[in-house]
Amino acid sequence: MHPPLISTMTLVAELFIFGSISYVFYKGYEGRIFPFGLAYFAIAYEVVFNIGYMAYRSVGLKQTSALSENLKKLGMAHGILSLIVFIALVIFLALAIKNYKKGMNYFKVHSSLTFLLLAFWVISLSSGILLYIKAYF
Repeated sequence: MHPPLISTMTLVAELFIFGSISYVFYKGYEGRIFPFGLAYFAIAYEVVFNIGYMAYRSVGLKQTSALSENLKKLGMAHGILSLIVFIALVIFLALAIKNYKKGMNYFKVHSSLTFLLLAFWVISLSSGILLYIKAYF
């Protein structure tokens, strides 16, 4: 089965967004520069494209009876985890931006939370890659 072009494009774009957010976290943690524009772009992209895509696919997965139960469960787990990570990311970045403007390095002050959020995003991203591979290959 060939993967739909939109699924492939979304996966590749998500890898770039992950790289962008990782860069924002790195630069914010380093403390010299906070790339506000990149942070805003990554969040906007996630809202407009990825959440929209996940909603579109969740409706499509319910209608597709050919998918195994395990694949459906993986899709649901990925979707729920991705949504939780996204909400946490928005809150975390909003607090980081607010505090960075006040001169406080939110990433260093909350370094455990910073790395925990990135770890959960890696898990979410990995589950999405696994879902893509299992669904189409």
